[in-house]
Formats: sequence, C-alpha cells, structure tokens
Amino acid sequence: MEPHPGIAVDPVGVALRGYDTVALYETGKLVRGDPRYWSIHDSAIWLFATRGSKETFDADPERSAPAFGGHCGYCMVSSESKVPGDPAHWTLDDGRLYLHSSQIDATHWSSSPDANAAQARSVWGRFKDVPARETAPSHVASLLGSLSVSTAISVEDAHVTFATETEVAGIRAALNALNGPPAPERISTDRSSVAIGGYDTVAYFTEGAARRGSFDHWAIWSGAIWLFESKVNRLRFENNPEEFAPLFGGYCAYCVATGSKTHGDPRYWIIIDGQLALGASSDLRESWSREHAEAYQAAKTNWVSIAETSVPEVGRPSRYVPTVAAIRRAADVHSVEW
Repeated sequence: MEPHPGIAVDPVGVALRGYDTVALYETGKLVRGDPRYWSIHDSAIWLFATRGSKETFDADPERSAPAFGGHCGYCMVSSESKVPGDPAHWTLDDGRLYLHSSQIDATHWSSSPDANAAQARSVWGRFKDVPARETAPSHVASLLGSLSVSTAISVEDAHVTFATETEVAGIRAALNALNGPPAPERISTDRSSVAIGGYDTVAYFTEGAARRGSFDHWAIWSGAIWLFESKVNRLRFENNPEEFAPLFGGYCAYCVATGSKTHGDPRYWIIIDGQLALGASSDLRESWSREHAEAYQAAKTNWVSIAETSVPEVGRPSRYVPTVAAIRRAADVHSVEW
C-alpha cells in the first residue's frame, strides 16, 4: 500500500510530519500525533494526539486535511512546483487549511488568498498525480525511515542536517529489525523489540540512576533496539555493549537463579562487581544483592538452558507503540486491535 502521490508524506508514509491535522485546524497549534491514534486516508498514515481528533478526522477527512495534500500552496502559484509544506507555516482561509514551505510563502499567500487559491487549484490539477519529494522525517520516521544517503535528513527544532552514511546504515538496520523477526528471547524487550523498557543501560553506570532513553539515540545489538538519553551514551555502548548490557538480557537476575525467566523491571536495578542486574521487583533485587555469590553461580548455570525459551506476555514491558510497519499491515487486512 503506497501513499497517493497527492499526499505529502515522510519516508515511511506519514502525512503532515506526524502532527495532528485536526488540532492544527481547530486550535492553530502544532501537536504531535500519538501512534496509538491513527487513520489511513488516501493511502497515507495520519496521526492524532487524541482519540477525539481521530474520530473527527474519520467523520470528514477532507474538512481537516490540508489542501493540496499538504503541499505548499504558494509554491504552485509562484513557480508551479510541487513542494511539501511545512506544518509550522500554515494559513486558514475560508475554512480550509493550507500549508506553505516557509513563512515568506505564507505571507505572500495571505496577501491575496482567494486569487492564490484559484491559481493553485488549476496547477494542482496537473501536478496532483506527479510524484513529489518526501517531507522531512516525522518523529515516528526517525527510526523507521528507509532512506538513501543523498536524501536522508534528521530534524530537531527546525535545524536540518544531512545524515551520515553510518547513520543511514543504522536506520536501515533498525528498519530490518522491526520488519523482520522479533528480537531473540535472550533479550528482554517490548513488542517493538526495544530492550529493557526503553531505559538507558549506560546511565546506570555513568549516572547511578535509571534514565529513560530516546529514539533520538539508539543502537541495534543482539537483535534488539537499545535506547539512550545521549549520543555519548550510545557511543559508549556501541564500543563495548557487553560492558553495559544487563546480565541475562535484562531478565530478572534472581528469577533466573531460581530457574524461571521473568522480565526485569528497569526501575529495580543494582550493580555488583561491575555487572548490572535487574529485578522484577524491589524484593527480588534485594534477594539478588543479599545472596549474590550463590545466586550468580546458579543463574549462570540456569541461563544456559532457559536463555532461548519463550516468555509469557504477562510482565513484558508495556511501552508498546505500533510501528509504521504494523499500521500498514493492519490497514492491509482491515482488522487490528491494539
């Protein structure tokens, strides 16, 4: 299911760079969409901040979707070109939302909106089905984009920089990881293959605290996606992942010592002899600390036989956000429950 060329989408088919078009139309504010609330319209993925926004969009997509599929209105007037609009530069005229590629274009458009709209509509008739370049990646595309070195860009606070070949290779690796087989059972992951609940495994050592990672800084290791709160931590991990990865793949260390396999809770952690261990609870963490010498030996022995065994969904980290691939598969079969 490829997006219609009339819709301005990012590299993975998300419209409006992942912002909520209903919120923009109704409140004039840029609000990032939540991948839990999505719709398919004109074969593009539209994200919404709330279920209410999604329901409003589904009832009448044409009312709140931007004109010209989110392409720059004034670009069609001034140069007869098809350029993706920037959600930060918008105008609302006669109840219709228009996007523009810059504030200057938006200002020019507003100087004569009726005449500009009429001229843009005539140009749009010729350009609607002509492929246009992709928009900048949305926040959900930062991990999933299937990009080329020449076109890959990352956007942070409107500052645009070209991605390096290494970064593009990493993005492709992440894409393959998410679209391919799930992470091996020897790593404790959520259903998006993110390890240890998305916490930064390096921060336990460097800051002595449990810190949530970000999709701005991630690495692929042992078939799982590891998130970090900074680029420095990501580089430290990539240089020596075994030094920072938790024992037993992030499963509860004391549980492994007793012969069972339960997801560790990244809030309950301890470092002993330079090794990070997670517990499924505060009590189990304390048991690991109290009985460490004997428990560690028992866990090493048990891990050989249970490392690859499957784990019940109960207790799996719950920071699950549907991937774009999952959304597309769901749209293709017209049936999904999150």
